[in-house]
Amino acid sequence: MLLDSKENTKVQLALTSITGQTVFSSSLKINTGLNAFTVPTMNLANGQYTPSLKGAPTNLSEKIFISK
Repeated sequence: MLLDSKENTKVQLALTSITGQTVFSSSLKINTGLNAFTVPTMNLANGQYTPSLKGAPTNLSEKIFISK
Protein backbone atom coordinates (compact mmCIF):
# COMPACT_ATOMS: atom_id res chain seq x y z
CA MET A 1 0.00 0.00 0.00
CA LEU A 2 1.12 3.55 -0.70
CA LEU A 3 0.08 6.58 1.32
CA ASP A 4 1.07 10.17 0.62
CA SER A 5 0.93 12.21 3.83
CA LYS A 6 1.19 15.95 4.42
CA GLU A 7 2.33 15.47 8.03
CA ASN A 8 4.06 13.09 10.43
CA THR A 9 1.55 11.06 12.43
CA LYS A 10 0.79 7.65 13.94
CA VAL A 11 -2.07 5.56 12.56
CA GLN A 12 -3.71 2.20 13.05
CA LEU A 13 -3.99 0.24 9.79
CA ALA A 14 -6.68 -2.45 9.70
CA LEU A 15 -7.78 -4.82 6.96
CA THR A 16 -11.38 -6.01 7.22
CA SER A 17 -13.06 -8.87 5.36
CA ILE A 18 -16.41 -8.49 3.62
CA THR A 19 -17.99 -10.24 6.64
CA GLY A 20 -16.64 -7.52 8.98
CA GLN A 21 -13.83 -9.56 10.54
CA THR A 22 -10.54 -7.70 11.11
CA VAL A 23 -7.93 -9.97 9.52
CA PHE A 24 -4.89 -7.69 9.95
CA SER A 25 -4.05 -4.76 12.22
CA SER A 26 -0.85 -2.79 12.75
CA SER A 27 0.29 0.50 14.30
CA LEU A 28 2.29 2.57 11.84
CA LYS A 29 4.36 5.73 11.96
CA ILE A 30 3.59 7.88 8.92
CA ASN A 31 6.17 10.37 7.70
CA THR A 32 5.60 13.41 5.54
CA GLY A 33 5.62 12.36 1.89
CA LEU A 34 5.13 8.97 0.29
CA ASN A 35 4.96 5.96 2.62
CA ALA A 36 4.93 2.30 1.51
CA PHE A 37 3.51 -0.55 3.61
CA THR A 38 3.33 -4.27 3.02
CA VAL A 39 0.19 -6.07 4.15
CA PRO A 40 0.70 -9.84 4.48
CA THR A 41 -1.90 -11.58 2.32
CA MET A 42 -0.49 -15.12 2.02
CA ASN A 43 -2.81 -16.53 4.71
CA LEU A 44 -5.93 -14.68 3.55
CA ALA A 45 -8.74 -16.45 1.72
CA ASN A 46 -9.87 -15.31 -1.71
CA GLY A 47 -12.25 -12.38 -1.46
CA GLN A 48 -12.66 -8.66 -0.98
CA TYR A 49 -11.04 -6.74 1.88
CA THR A 50 -11.28 -3.11 2.96
CA PRO A 51 -8.30 -1.24 4.46
CA SER A 52 -8.89 1.51 7.02
CA LEU A 53 -6.66 4.03 8.77
CA LYS A 54 -7.55 5.36 12.22
CA GLY A 55 -5.85 8.56 13.26
CA ALA A 56 -5.04 9.61 9.71
CA PRO A 57 -6.06 12.99 8.28
CA THR A 58 -7.40 11.16 5.20
CA ASN A 59 -10.04 8.65 4.21
CA LEU A 60 -9.44 5.44 2.29
CA SER A 61 -11.86 4.37 -0.41
CA GLU A 62 -9.90 1.42 -1.75
CA LYS A 63 -10.72 -2.26 -1.85
CA ILE A 64 -8.26 -5.15 -1.96
CA PHE A 65 -9.17 -8.26 -3.93
CA ILE A 66 -7.39 -11.57 -3.22
CA SER A 67 -7.50 -14.26 -5.89
CA LYS A 68 -5.09 -17.19 -5.75
